[in-house]
Amino acid sequence: TTGLDPDGVRLRAMSGADAVDYFATGYPVWARLLESLALLGYDPDTLHIAPYDWRLGMRRLEQRDGFFFRLKTHLEMSLSRHGVPTVLVSHSYGELVLRHFYAWVEQEAGGGKSWVARHIHATVSVAGVGLGVPKALTSVLSGEMSETAALGDIIGRVMDRVVLPERRLEVFRSWASPRTMMPLGGNAVWGDHNGAPDDIVALGEAGAPINGTLGRFIQIVTSSDERYLGHLSPIEAHAATMDRWHGGAEHEPTATIADQDYIDPLLTPLPAAPNMTWYALYGIGLATERAYHYYPEGDEAEGKIEKGLRDLLGAGAKGSDEDHGATSGACFESDGEGGCAGSVRAFTPRPGKIASHAAGNGVVRSDGDGTVPLLSLGFM
Repeated sequence: TTGLDPDGVRLRAMSGADAVDYFATGYPVWARLLESLALLGYDPDTLHIAPYDWRLGMRRLEQRDGFFFRLKTHLEMSLSRHGVPTVLVSHSYGELVLRHFYAWVEQEAGGGKSWVARHIHATVSVAGVGLGVPKALTSVLSGEMSETAALGDIIGRVMDRVVLPERRLEVFRSWASPRTMMPLGGNAVWGDHNGAPDDIVALGEAGAPINGTLGRFIQIVTSSDERYLGHLSPIEAHAATMDRWHGGAEHEPTATIADQDYIDPLLTPLPAAPNMTWYALYGIGLATERAYHYYPEGDEAEGKIEKGLRDLLGAGAKGSDEDHGATSGACFESDGEGGCAGSVRAFTPRPGKIASHAAGNGVVRSDGDGTVPLLSLGFM
């Protein structure tokens, strides 16, 4: 769904401390921070919690819930009541929500360039996804990520019977957060087939350094013998994802990605608040998914490579890789004139499912906090 209310259904984010203290009994989220702030003298009058519905795109979050207007109003009331600006703390996806808020309040809400400087003392981003996360792309490409790939063959097949892969993919595509968290900056940030900035810290399944480049964001391999068939750079993987998107108008992939005009730090400058400090707190040293091995479309780990490379690579595919390069079966983006714009190399098959039989369950890892790569956490 779009997240807006269908007939007879109304679902909203929880409010107050109950929304952020514990995930479940014994599993704290912000509970310990709230307890520490209480010891420092903070109370409900000086501590405001602003949960949001992460299923919605930024603009629909404002359209349906007035989230940014209510946050702006509360911050203005706080300054008027207490006489000091506020410290805003965000977590993970919340960094993108705050980036959108700052641009929105300056450009659309009438706050002007001085609003943030007057109302915000500091911003604290905890494990922020500043440049996106790779797993967000694979979640809307094939409905998978390291957690699903790690289930293994038997449990994975059981899960697929309980929740059909097509339905899981539909759910991921209906949420705005995975689409908004797709890697930003393209090959200039995440690398290409020649190399990537964080290659030196690429880790294997056991945490040992590996050779190769993370810029080959998705490598296509056969299910029978893990034979290399081609690869996609980050830009090509993004193009392939958009090409595979058949959700219809209600999913609005283009409209949601347009929200990145505000949240992309490579496009939108920081707010005009020279005295505001922006803190980034994040973990390092944990193996974090960064790139992937995929089986080609139509070869879903069943050993059905017998259909042949001709079917996978296009009707004109035969002989050497040079011959494969003459095919047009892998053009993911039309230039409007019958050609390809930003397409992948024509000999690369379309990605199907993560190669869970491959080393690392088909996931290549680098340094990070276990979820977000260091490259994105530290804007590196």
